[in-house]
Amino acid sequence: MRFINAVLFLFLVAQPVYSSALERPQKDYFVELLSPQEVKVHEKLEIGIRISPQLNDAFLRAIHPKHQYDEGVKVNPFLSDEFLIEAIFTHESGKTIKRQGFYYRDMARDIKNNRWIDNTNTHPLRIRFTPELAGKWEVEVHAFIENPRHDFNNFSSSNIEFHVAKQQKNAGFVQVNSSKTQFIRNEQIITPIGINLPHPIMGNNMLYSWNPNETLNLEAWKLFNDDVLRFAQKGGKYFRFFMGPSASDIEFEELGNYFNRLNYAWEIDNMLAICEEYDVLVVFNMLLHTPVMVSGDYQQFRWDFGLFWPDPNAWPHRDPNPPYCYQKAFNFKLPSEMFLHEESMRYIKERYRYMLARWGYSTSIMMFEPLSEPWHIDENSYARYTPYDLEEGDQARKAAHIFHRDMLRYIKKDLGHTQHLFGVVGRLPGKPGEIFSHPDDIQMAYADSSWFEELADVLSISNYSPSPDKMLISKRGRDNNTCEDRENSFRCAIDQLQATYNKPVFFAEADHGDDTHACSSLHGLKLDAMRFPITGAAGHFVWAAFNYSHGDFEYPIDERDGWRNIVLAERYFNTGLAQNVLQHAHTFGREKASVRGISRDIKEHSYVLSSDRSQGIGYIYNRTFNVHTMGDATGGETDENSRCFIPQTELQTTVEVTWKPQRMKIEGLKPRQRYTLRYFDYTTGRFVHAFDIRSNMFGNSALIHPVLDALPDSSPFYWYQIEETPR
Repeated sequence: MRFINAVLFLFLVAQPVYSSALERPQKDYFVELLSPQEVKVHEKLEIGIRISPQLNDAFLRAIHPKHQYDEGVKVNPFLSDEFLIEAIFTHESGKTIKRQGFYYRDMARDIKNNRWIDNTNTHPLRIRFTPELAGKWEVEVHAFIENPRHDFNNFSSSNIEFHVAKQQKNAGFVQVNSSKTQFIRNEQIITPIGINLPHPIMGNNMLYSWNPNETLNLEAWKLFNDDVLRFAQKGGKYFRFFMGPSASDIEFEELGNYFNRLNYAWEIDNMLAICEEYDVLVVFNMLLHTPVMVSGDYQQFRWDFGLFWPDPNAWPHRDPNPPYCYQKAFNFKLPSEMFLHEESMRYIKERYRYMLARWGYSTSIMMFEPLSEPWHIDENSYARYTPYDLEEGDQARKAAHIFHRDMLRYIKKDLGHTQHLFGVVGRLPGKPGEIFSHPDDIQMAYADSSWFEELADVLSISNYSPSPDKMLISKRGRDNNTCEDRENSFRCAIDQLQATYNKPVFFAEADHGDDTHACSSLHGLKLDAMRFPITGAAGHFVWAAFNYSHGDFEYPIDERDGWRNIVLAERYFNTGLAQNVLQHAHTFGREKASVRGISRDIKEHSYVLSSDRSQGIGYIYNRTFNVHTMGDATGGETDENSRCFIPQTELQTTVEVTWKPQRMKIEGLKPRQRYTLRYFDYTTGRFVHAFDIRSNMFGNSALIHPVLDALPDSSPFYWYQIEETPR
């Protein structure tokens, strides 16, 4: 048991699938433990399997139809109904866990020639596993070949022993707390504040490529993983990643054959290795929505479902690129048919099976999302036609629901993958009382009820708005802590969703909108990062945090400069008093108010109190500090054509705000009790000022706060903490 990376040559005769005169002794599989024989809890254990030249040729014949040995049996190692490798892990307590293996290419970067090359690969089959229990384990490996024309035997190895030691470093997989409102890790609440790093963007990301023979340069992935490392080294703890067809997905051109895209999978291995080293957590989106669109948004016509190309009078090209492999293979007319057709869903499930076999081991994956933005299904972005939101969109809505229902059942029931959370992406309902991701007031025969699925763990929300009052639009009553009838606020929308679905509401993608960072010098990003958790959101990831000038691509701002504010907000909400309040969050209050001479409500106040009412956190915000006024102050364009334009005239000019004469208040404190209010700067997190206050007999207290200016280098926004003063 003391040797490391010992080769275990297991030549066991297993029961063959059929008899053949060509049958040979069972020597097709050679199992090797690639990890040390002692690993730690929550660390990756990897098993490599060498295969015989004959079996390798059978794989290659399937992977390369024009392989020089294109005669004889073909076995596709990516499809489980042709080939399946799996392992059964057994703990000394008797607990067993089954994990499937995957086909692997060992790649390397050829920097000189800006390309990927194959390393010598002695283990083209791999199995990855993360033990959650310390102690003695055994693993038994099985291989099944289902192709009836083959002359290869099925296989079962003898048991291989390994030991798992305890550790303190890795906190394990992320779960949901008992109230189904927040995330926890190792029984400790976490409030993920992070960014989206979608996939390689810089370099020739091929988003708009009109050359079907163009391939991705290595530089694109090098820059991307360099940014992942840079984000981690600057203290970033959370980001969101997408399987996008231009630069990261494993299947687009060829149905059920991932071989020519496994360089991307190898780079994702590297990405996760960085995350595991720095304990960074990833929201892993498993399918970017572009391939389910009739016409790709943001001009991604190369990667949409079919051969659609815009009006030839507006564009000099017709689409020269091949369609999605599912359109080509099944001749579907609409993308939604992929999810409603049993045979195509079989192939889609195989793709998800491969991803989970390869990356489902990792404790650095905070959550998986099966699909991004399902409201794009069947959309023609060029014509601005989105059937999902219209009366005639029953097929699109049904496809979204059937896909999530069947995929979650396949993943959690058939594959038994339950250690990770799975989030279903949708939008924050647009009107008070609505519960669906699409409009409720349209005539429809089929609603997308994916969020109702029991196997969905999290509501993963996309939300974009540059409006400074987006989090609290309407509230007229005197009770800060109660959702009024028809109140339009983030807090009440979140409360409605949690009451309906009993799941956390997580803003995986939220922002002020395209290009507002450039015209407002990232000020909108700062405000968003510091407000979302106080509305009851389980977490919040900013979208535009990855654009910057590189090569021939020019961008007016380096969005990575906003990372420091994300890190500041993440540390604030995940340490000390703020973390304790969110751990025991009970009362969510909010209010808005006007000031003398301005009819519009320009003051915004929101807070959270702990269940024992001894502590709380909140913020006070001057809404005349917004993307429009910051655009004016920093030289940005804020005319009606600008993304930073705010149409409300009262919000186009900055106003200084004091806590008088219209006082705001904190409600729900202990009656007649002294508290200390401490204010913190929103750009540095540093302590600014403290006030002593006293609640009245009803548990209410006036909110005294510093002056709220509205200039870029001033203080239009403060965090505060309130804490009961010891007697």
